[in-house]
Amino acid sequence: MYKSTPSAAWCKKRLLVTSLFAAIYQTSAIAADTSAVSGEAVDDTSEQMTVTAPAPVQKAGSEHSISARELENKGANDFGSIMRYEPLISATGASGGSGNGKSGFDRGGYTGYNIRGMESNRVGIDVDGIAQPNATGRGYVGRAGLNTFGIGRDYIDPYMYGSVDIQSGATSTETANSAIGGNVSFRPKSADDYLRPGKTSAFGYRSGYDSADRSWHNGVTVRRRR
Repeated sequence: MYKSTPSAAWCKKRLLVTSLFAAIYQTSAIAADTSAVSGEAVDDTSEQMTVTAPAPVQKAGSEHSISARELENKGANDFGSIMRYEPLISATGASGGSGNGKSGFDRGGYTGYNIRGMESNRVGIDVDGIAQPNATGRGYVGRAGLNTFGIGRDYIDPYMYGSVDIQSGATSTETANSAIGGNVSFRPKSADDYLRPGKTSAFGYRSGYDSADRSWHNGVTVRRRR
């Protein structure tokens, strides 16, 4: 039976190859450890940056304002003409339905505003945060008073207000939840709207004529700062 014996030269070559592989593996492990340590050092010495942002303000429905200048430009002179050119908003003259500018007493008047189909007392109205009373019907006249009103909510002079805030649909928590169809807020003018810096008094007169109903509109404003 023949038995081969490895030569001394072959054993030396095998030992050399094994030693070479061991040296390469050890070098790679040391390099990996060095990189990890270096990375940790960089992370420790790098400048930390914190990014913050305010929380988004969430508002219910849609909201916009009409300034005093816009009211003047559109010729607003009564409760109904304030909403002139406002999309999906109109002034109703009956406690329900679509009659405009005509009350149950056959006079000029409005019960409130129609916002996206919701009207009458379903739309809240306030002046400087004070809610206005609801329009009341006149059921005491029987069937003739059906869908009409006795007391409206149109006692508004646009010239007295610096802005009109309109909330369509659900109202925000900042205002009283007095209606389900929206809210219209009238903000009175302040003395700063009339008195410039260094001026202590102001006098104003405004006059207008409406050919639609042949009516005159006159207003006098006097301001004085003590």
